[in-house]
Parts: sequence; structure tokens; C-alpha cells
Amino acid sequence: MSKKCKIAYRLLLVGGVANIVSGFIHIFLPTVARWKELLRNVPDDFIPYVAVSSKAYFFSQNYELVFICAGGGILTLKYAHRLLLGDRMVAWFSIWTGIIIVYRAATHFFFFGVSTQTIVAFFFIIALAFIYLFPLILLRELRDPWK
Repeated sequence: MSKKCKIAYRLLLVGGVANIVSGFIHIFLPTVARWKELLRNVPDDFIPYVAVSSKAYFFSQNYELVFICAGGGILTLKYAHRLLLGDRMVAWFSIWTGIIIVYRAATHFFFFGVSTQTIVAFFFIIALAFIYLFPLILLRELRDPWK
């Protein structure tokens, strides 16, 4: 087992916990960020084919992130040890998760603007992306499960 694999394994444990924490943060986000106040001018009624037309959309997407983040973190913690066994699929899962998180970081300021909170959140998100992308450097030394 290479030193890089052991580092990647430990990083995935940190990433898995951070992803779960991120999911739980989204549970409290509407209250902490005072969404009711911020969304007071957004209509309550849903307009078909225009999903972002109602308050319910914002809340449902936020709570979907709870399950996506927490679920990804739980899967990471459950399967990270397989990276130590040379399982390439764990690396690909991690890389795919990292790509999704890079997209989230790339669009962060566009959707949320620039403030102290969004800058702190951006650095947390980009650090999480780098954690999940670390296994890119391992692909050559891991076995291919399809062979």
C-alpha cells in the first residue's frame, strides 16, 4: 500500500465527515439565514413549468441537499477503506463527487453574491472538492475492477 493511498484514505474520512456536517448545516440554513424574511416577496403559489417560482422550491431544494450531502458522506465513510485494498471504483466515486463539488464552488458567488459568509463557505467547499479529487493521483496504481 502506497503512502498516497493512505493519505487519500484519511482525506476521504475527513471528506465524508465534512459532507455529513454540510448536510446537517442545510437543515438549519433556512432559520439561520432568515429565509422567511429574505423570500417574503417570492410567491407562495407554484407556477407549473417554472419551478423556481415559489418558496417551496427553495426549501425543497435545500432539504434535498441534506440527503445528497449526508448520503454522499455516509457512502464515503462506508467505502473509503476499499481504497486501501486498491479498489479503483472508490477513487472514481471520489473523483465524481469532487467534480460535483467543484461545480458548486464555481457557481457559488453567482448564486449567492459576495459576502463574508459566502467567502468562508466557498473556501470550505473548494477544500472539500480538493479532498475528493485527491484520488486522481492514484488511478495508475489502483487495480481496474473490470479486468
